[in-house]
Amino acid sequence: MNRFLFFTTSLLVIVCVVLGLLFARLTRECDRLRGNQHALLVDVENYKSRHGRAVATVELLELRVDELRRLREEDARKIRSLGVRLRRAESYAKSVTHTALDVVVPLDSAGSFDHYEDHVSLSGYVELDSLHLELSQRDTLYQVVHRVPHKFLCFSFGTKAIRQDVWSSNPNTEVIFTEYVELRDLKRESRRAARRAKMKK
Repeated sequence: MNRFLFFTTSLLVIVCVVLGLLFARLTRECDRLRGNQHALLVDVENYKSRHGRAVATVELLELRVDELRRLREEDARKIRSLGVRLRRAESYAKSVTHTALDVVVPLDSAGSFDHYEDHVSLSGYVELDSLHLELSQRDTLYQVVHRVPHKFLCFSFGTKAIRQDVWSSNPNTEVIFTEYVELRDLKRESRRAARRAKMKK
């Protein structure tokens, strides 16, 4: 009788542990899907930094590797073209910029011109029926990924969302689209958890 009670209790404990783990996993998955839904519904936001730079900010989109293969085939193909296996990729980002420059450059007596700025150089010459141009542009894109906390009154706590902010070193360049995708691999995460458990021992 005592042996039967012991086995029954042990079985109930194991079932409770498994159900608890499944519940925690489903909760994380629901949070991920809820965050993805919000990230897809919210457009890219643009604002000016304190130094007058045009900044684009967007929320994190969290995809599993199999979802990337199925839903973002073009992005997956571009990642593989770099020689990177998808299961080894951690995240990827893409941004689209637009540069607009309005300058008036005087011509010299020979019909040629030169214009230099910090980020752009423009030179060329005019012939009877044509204009020859040489344009060189230098640009650096900066990216920061940060967490956005929940706010209540004057208090900040937890993590409401993960955001990526992108801006250019060129004041003439505006970031008109940006996307930040973090890739999840359940097998990779379980291996990391096992390694962390071994290190603690």
